[in-house]
Amino acid sequence: MSTLSIKSSIKANNSLILSSRYQELTKQLEDFRVSSPPLSKGSEITLELMLVHLNAPLDDIQLFAGIEGQEEARSAYPALREWIKTSAARQSLWHAGQVLRAAEGLPKALLCNFNAIAVYHAGLILWGYGFLKRSMASSSTPTDNSQSIVVLNGNDSLSARKFITLNRGVPSIRNPRSQINTQLSDISGVMDGLVHLLQAPHDITDGSCPPLVGNLVQLLEGLRSATR
Repeated sequence: MSTLSIKSSIKANNSLILSSRYQELTKQLEDFRVSSPPLSKGSEITLELMLVHLNAPLDDIQLFAGIEGQEEARSAYPALREWIKTSAARQSLWHAGQVLRAAEGLPKALLCNFNAIAVYHAGLILWGYGFLKRSMASSSTPTDNSQSIVVLNGNDSLSARKFITLNRGVPSIRNPRSQINTQLSDISGVMDGLVHLLQAPHDITDGSCPPLVGNLVQLLEGLRSATR
């Protein structure tokens, strides 16, 4: 949805239809959240991931990460540069953080398969936003470090709302191991937290880590290495 909206706004076609569809889908998901019994952590992950995909052009971010080479990465940059300025980008960050929050509460045996992929998708969003913002800040005005910290995988919805609607606050992730807040501009620190989250439920020393989880960890470590 986010990718289509970006392309539609560039071409000035069907933007009203897409905007209406976006509002409808978002409302349905939020209505489901408030009308349902307390959701399991797995259901929370599914719900939050759908909201991530509604607000973030994940395919473009994967291209920007170099999945199909440098030329495709360069072609994805202009649209993403505009996307990170929008409230939809900040909305996707919040939902990505909530994916991580739900994943932290999962029974250890369930942090695999779809749930592990959801963590990886959330990580891609956090990486893309953090890297692009850091790159743009280095060539423009410095970041205002006096702003309050917004913990994306926390439960402070008021600070999140201020961040999403007014762009107030510095988006950060609480490291599940150290409980220290890491700003998204610290890409290495954010990736460390995600890698720990995926590895913690599995004993990586005796080879019991599921192959899919191991592959996702390698991808996250690759993102960390590429942006040092």
